[in-house]
Amino acid sequence: MADLSVELGGLHLDYPWMNASGIFSTLPLLEKLCEYKTGAVVTKTITKEERTGHETPVFAESGCYCLNAVGFSCPGMYETGEELCDFYPMERPLIVSVASLTDENEVKEIIEGLEGSFDAIELNVSCPNVYKKIIGQDAKLTEKHTKAARGATKKPLIVKLTPNVTDIGEIARAAEYSGADIISGINTLRGMAIDVYAKRPVLTNRFGGVSGPAIKPVGIGCIYQIYEAVDIPIIGGGGICNAMDVAEYMMAGAGAVFIGTRFYGMPMERIGNFLEKLGNDLCRIMEETGAEKIEDMVGVAHEL
Repeated sequence: MADLSVELGGLHLDYPWMNASGIFSTLPLLEKLCEYKTGAVVTKTITKEERTGHETPVFAESGCYCLNAVGFSCPGMYETGEELCDFYPMERPLIVSVASLTDENEVKEIIEGLEGSFDAIELNVSCPNVYKKIIGQDAKLTEKHTKAARGATKKPLIVKLTPNVTDIGEIARAAEYSGADIISGINTLRGMAIDVYAKRPVLTNRFGGVSGPAIKPVGIGCIYQIYEAVDIPIIGGGGICNAMDVAEYMMAGAGAVFIGTRFYGMPMERIGNFLEKLGNDLCRIMEETGAEKIEDMVGVAHEL
């Protein structure tokens, strides 16, 4: 069997994948996920204050995409921080996703308030349906928020980027320069669905984040660009449904991946079966392509 473990910016992962932030809403669900073949688990994005999120409807789907505008619903950093203390450590690395809706000082306050009850921080500067201006669309703002997060923890820092930019490589370089250990991408694309008979947008928020198989080519292209722009590891994702998708992301430059929409509505037992099959299928692909370990696959599509 091929070796599926990876070392990624200070994180050791037994398997090169994790859930995307927002897919599992509670820590007990993440604790259950740790029983299966996942490399790490990722929380919903935590903000300083409690948020109820956007009014429903916040979700729409078709055969090839999902559209959501949940809007960072969370109990806030104080309640979440207390809960994290009860669950940390877990059997798998725990990555806590955080975001500020005001300025970079709030980022530092949130991370310090969590009192180290995490193995890594994911700094979300890329949600397309909360920010008036997406922080990750501006290199200088990305630098400020990344520096603030870096100053709040010595544990691995992941910065999650948006595809809604002209040059994602520029933003990735800004994050690397400011202290990121790992770049993650992509977050969802900004989009809309319209109810033809109601003659209005389907989502109350009007705009939402597009995810699912339809965005995979965008994700692959972004990871390819990021790989050529930075020297730090990358976590890739967007539209992953099977091991072939994982292999594509790795050959584009990702050392690990996150899986999101594929898990929607899937019972936890089925997720366990899915991850088992994912591992077996990726081992087969690695053997067929001559890769003995994940590292042998990362970035090979650039060697033309």
